[in-house]
Amino acid sequence: MADINGLTKSVIEREQAKVDQAVQAYEQEQAAETETKKENLKQIFVKRKLNLEQESKRQLDISLNSESLKKRDQILDTKQAIISDYIAQVKQSFEQLDAETTTKFIKSVLNDYSNPDQYEIILGEKTRDLLNNSLQVNATVSNETIADKAGFVLRQGSIEYDYLFDNLVEEKTRSLQTLIVDKIFKKS
Repeated sequence: MADINGLTKSVIEREQAKVDQAVQAYEQEQAAETETKKENLKQIFVKRKLNLEQESKRQLDISLNSESLKKRDQILDTKQAIISDYIAQVKQSFEQLDAETTTKFIKSVLNDYSNPDQYEIILGEKTRDLLNNSLQVNATVSNETIADKAGFVLRQGSIEYDYLFDNLVEEKTRSLQTLIVDKIFKKS
């Protein structure tokens, strides 16, 4: 029986060694699997963190750009208001020219045309009121007027040359805007 006990003990020890070996292999496999899962979770965490950082940076960039655009729009609105006010003041200044200056202007325009006596001058209503029918030039002054306008129209037959002050300012608005921007807003 000693052999049986020794044999049984030997078989049990072998089987126990196999079980211990299987348990150890299983534990190593589980440890490796746990380590792989930890690594995968770390990578997922790093990717999510990077994505969140990138999204936060993108949102910050969008916000900064939006604020920058708002500021630029406010500056442009302010500049446009200043330009519009300036042009309105220029128009008003033209309408407030005195009779002598207005007469000089009309005469200088007529001097630019050959045969001024072939032209008819149609005064704006505000200019006619200013000059009180005292305009003495080498052209015919029409009895017709242009309502609520300052300046004049020079007519030769069916051709008209517009010298109404608000239209002259409008024609020069682009160059006036450039001048204003150059003078006032150089540093902006």
